Amino acid sequence: MKKFAWPRVLRVACSIVLGAIAPLVAFLGGSIFEVQGENSFREILAGSVAAALYLAYCQFWVAPRGRGGLAGKWSTVLILPIPWICCLGFLDRPAVLFPGLPIAAGGVLGSVVGALLVGRMATRADAGPGAGDKLARWGRASRNLWIGAAVVLGVALVLAAGVIPPVKSDISPMASPHQASEALRMVAYVNLFAAALLAGAALWYTRHARVSVGLLGVWAVLSFLLALVLLAPALAYLGHGTTAMRVASGLLFACVAAEILGAALATFTRVVADRAAPASA
Repeated sequence: MKKFAWPRVLRVACSIVLGAIAPLVAFLGGSIFEVQGENSFREILAGSVAAALYLAYCQFWVAPRGRGGLAGKWSTVLILPIPWICCLGFLDRPAVLFPGLPIAAGGVLGSVVGALLVGRMATRADAGPGAGDKLARWGRASRNLWIGAAVVLGVALVLAAGVIPPVKSDISPMASPHQASEALRMVAYVNLFAAALLAGAALWYTRHARVSVGLLGVWAVLSFLLALVLLAPALAYLGHGTTAMRVASGLLFACVAAEILGAALATFTRVVADRAAPASA
């Protein structure tokens, strides 16, 4: 009797969950250039690029390894964009063509490109003599997990001490201090939880010399989403006039950079793990 393909089922389930977040990512990306009362070209372009980058990045985590091109990857390639395409049915008829279709097309393109990039990733055999050892020195999971824990803890502290207090006192006519401060507090709590999770994973790795690819994926995608969430207020607070809000904006840009660093660390650790282990379908 053929063994049940749990890895494939998990990949499909993760693709459904990650794909369901894609409309939110497109909305967040577009909100950076939002113009009141209209869908500007920059807003639609930003939403399309955000959806494409997000789905390409998700594809990196869920697509099966070991084959070039799109071979064996069609399940994740097709499933990731489906939730966003389904959202087109809830739009008004004019909005389906514009901006709905451009953003959906960006998502589909991102999913395909992400799968193709996974197919081109070098295996350990392709890395060349000594390359695996060099990568392993830079990609040690325990060190990267500790660095990641410190980074996200730093983001939480900066938000709590340097961003939330001036946001609560924001007197700009465009401000909604209570809602904004509560949203930033929630982001700080998420980062605190992530710091505890990564520190626990680093301790586990020290004892067992194993790290969960699923944990790396959660860390990477969460960091990507939090960077996008923080980018919108970072840009918005530049126009709120006061020195305190400009400082808060600068700190938010630093937090965005820190979240991107976390996603990059998780990605690099996964690449090293892929090159250090046999390819799997």
